[in-house]
Amino acid sequence: MTQGNGLDAIILTLNADDRLTEEHINSIKLLRALFGDDMMKYVTILFTRKDQLDLDKVSLADFLEEVFSYLKHLLIDCNNRVLAFDNRTNDANVKEQQTAELVRLIDKTRASNGNKPFTNDITRRVKEAVEEDRLCKYTGMDGAVRQADDIASGVNSEVIEKIVGFLVALIPVAITVAKIIIQFRK
Repeated sequence: MTQGNGLDAIILTLNADDRLTEEHINSIKLLRALFGDDMMKYVTILFTRKDQLDLDKVSLADFLEEVFSYLKHLLIDCNNRVLAFDNRTNDANVKEQQTAELVRLIDKTRASNGNKPFTNDITRRVKEAVEEDRLCKYTGMDGAVRQADDIASGVNSEVIEKIVGFLVALIPVAITVAKIIIQFRK
């Protein structure tokens, strides 16, 4: 793992039981505007509700043949890294197999990117905010672990507020960039 130096993978989660809406598409375009098209080298599309596909006796490959053209292009852009999860299963073996498949795909993604994580200005700013917070509040060998636990549990919300603050400030810029990209691609 890259230990906080960037993102090893970006998991884009979509529901296999829902159609891709304009809101979904605009959200993806906004992410691409914020993070740049290089992010696609790290994206894996994870469809939930594989149980519905199974009930309909539709394989993931067959499902993907019938998807909207925007999604087909998105699959091409992420080098067809896609899988489906049955997130309703209670079968521990199925859960373990799905998790192992996702980890294998992340490892493959990392290897295809030269074991270098995805980084950009946003990931660097997040890392700086987390490191600054850790240096101020967390000492000792287990400081990073305690900090992660505190952030995950909500005890340390200050660093999250700082990160959200600069992300919110980027949204108008990202929307403008997304509009330009949309106009350019028309």
